[in-house]
Amino acid sequence: MVTRMNKIRRSVTWLLGLTILFTACDGNGFRDEVQGEAMPTRPNITHLNSLTWNPTALIDSGLTLLTFINPDCEHCHYQTGALLGEDAAKPAGLRLAFLSDVHPDSLKAFASQFTYDNTATVFLWDEGGIVAQQMGVSSYPTMFLYDTAGVHLQTIVGEAKPGYVYKFFHATH
Repeated sequence: MVTRMNKIRRSVTWLLGLTILFTACDGNGFRDEVQGEAMPTRPNITHLNSLTWNPTALIDSGLTLLTFINPDCEHCHYQTGALLGEDAAKPAGLRLAFLSDVHPDSLKAFASQFTYDNTATVFLWDEGGIVAQQMGVSSYPTMFLYDTAGVHLQTIVGEAKPGYVYKFFHATH
């Protein structure tokens, strides 16, 4: 049990670091510019398995919600849209990470359906579902909620209204 919790904690720490490190880049690691001005943000898809885990990136990570999704799932469409659209109820400083094992092109097409802030939201390609397997995800959507210290607050399996999801963050502050 302790070993599994350590694996989950390492996976989450790694994912939280990715949220910070890669939100300012597009899929190629660069932001396009036109005449000195940044272009509108495109979906940011990061390949998890090609990156190195960097635990020091978590020092200033903030609250985090990891949501495992499948773009073919109607509940995942609702959950993603609801979480990205409920700005009034969203706790200050919350970072959203949406993870999926579908091909990056499919994930990019899915992400492009939504309006979101790339500084607080990232879409991650979990090639082969390795991170999902390590975290025991068996259905979609599945959400893991973590506080600023990386402490696991709650796991929610299935569709949930943002107000319900966010209450766990508000209860800790």
